Amino acid sequence: MNNKKDKHSSSVPSNENGFSYQRMIFTYLACCVVGMIIIVYVFNGLIAAHDKQLTNEICTLISEKMETSLKYISNTVDEISTIISYCGNDSFEEEYRQLKNCVAESDFLSIGIVDNDGKLYATEAECFEFEKWGLTEIALGSNDVTISEPYRSSMTGQLVFTMFSPLISDGERTGTIFVTYPLDEIQNMANTKSLKNETEIWIMDGYSDNIIRCSGSGYLVGSWSNFKLEKQKIKNLPLYEAWEYSLRYGDYTGSVNYTTTDGVDYSQVFKRIDFMPGWNVVVRIPSLALSNTMQIFRRAILAFATVIITASFFLLIFTHKRETAEKKIFEKLSTYDPLTKILNRRAFEKASAKYFETEKEPECSFIFFDVDYFKQVNDNYGHEVGDFILVSFASALDSVFGDSGLVSRFGGDEFVVLIRNGSKEAVTAMVEHFADKIKELRIDCDNDFRLHFSAGMAACPFDTDNLEDLMKCADNALYKVKENGRNGWQWFSK
Repeated sequence: MNNKKDKHSSSVPSNENGFSYQRMIFTYLACCVVGMIIIVYVFNGLIAAHDKQLTNEICTLISEKMETSLKYISNTVDEISTIISYCGNDSFEEEYRQLKNCVAESDFLSIGIVDNDGKLYATEAECFEFEKWGLTEIALGSNDVTISEPYRSSMTGQLVFTMFSPLISDGERTGTIFVTYPLDEIQNMANTKSLKNETEIWIMDGYSDNIIRCSGSGYLVGSWSNFKLEKQKIKNLPLYEAWEYSLRYGDYTGSVNYTTTDGVDYSQVFKRIDFMPGWNVVVRIPSLALSNTMQIFRRAILAFATVIITASFFLLIFTHKRETAEKKIFEKLSTYDPLTKILNRRAFEKASAKYFETEKEPECSFIFFDVDYFKQVNDNYGHEVGDFILVSFASALDSVFGDSGLVSRFGGDEFVVLIRNGSKEAVTAMVEHFADKIKELRIDCDNDFRLHFSAGMAACPFDTDNLEDLMKCADNALYKVKENGRNGWQWFSK
């Protein structure tokens, strides 16, 4: 156990270079401040003017980035559909099982199949999403790669969109594959570092008043908004309504100059997203961000960018190792119990479930351990001794069972072990060996102290064939041990 502690502690980043790191950050911020002062000085000397062409170029660039991203995603979905159709398996169940294994290693959130009768091969949560957002109708009506409108997933809480592609076998349609992606895949395409605070970028639905904000100060990126609220802020409304009419009735692009009720002048452009029917990229920039002397502004931006890139280059070299170390720490915190250094409950349940999913005929034993009268230990000797008991108990568990399976602190004074394979006789012998190690445990403040434990055991597939029932059987056996006075162990018996 001590070796594990040393291993974990070795990944903690050292503070020896803390001063140089802070100095580099200060230098980086100083360069940013100097650059911003230069930009502000240049802007103060410019005459306020609108530049539709520049706004249109930005909008075009962003829409092309989105189109490229969507096209790549569309081609990916189409390739998956082609591969499935080519394999020609008779069972969608088998295809779906194979597809599910791809989710954890991919950029998409979920994947599944809809047959020609509307039956979904998907998780219960995904079936709920399909019913809630009417996605089955879209799947059945798609003759080519089709994209849904963005919607907020109840599974992840984030904005997502689903792509559909028909499955064709021997010239006939057999079903539809669906793949759900986070909207971040295309929304992040709209973010721009230059003019970051001045430029507002939306994704707007031409058939409704829905707006998704992708960039701009004063707004939460990825938040929904309402177009009618924006119209209430416009002074010269007829010009704006003409622009809106152009957007809603099929024009590919359009621009307008207008003034808001708080006196800010804007240049605004929309451009249609071909791969996302009905949706448009909208870019608006205040006039203070643009001018007729754009060459001066560009030279200032280039000078500022040179300083930023130079500083960032040295900063990234230094911070790369730091970020790597911190990532390892975060991964360990999400996997191991901070006190005992063995698996926490969440990591254990995930690993156990994966074992049962990957093994067609799992053979294993599950053991529930409970430290007898642990509350009295805390009350009589204090929490410091209680923590020592838990750490020592976990260390003994890990030394006896660690090489044969999974060991976890399930909560409080409860511990669990999942042993892969192994006969009942072998597992019983391991528990007896563990009991001998526990008998040797002593505490400094009481030489007469003896630690006891209770344990309930169940075997798969003899007692049951699934993880949930296996845990219930072991818990039932543990309950019988406690009824009989604790300080013992037994196998589950019907």
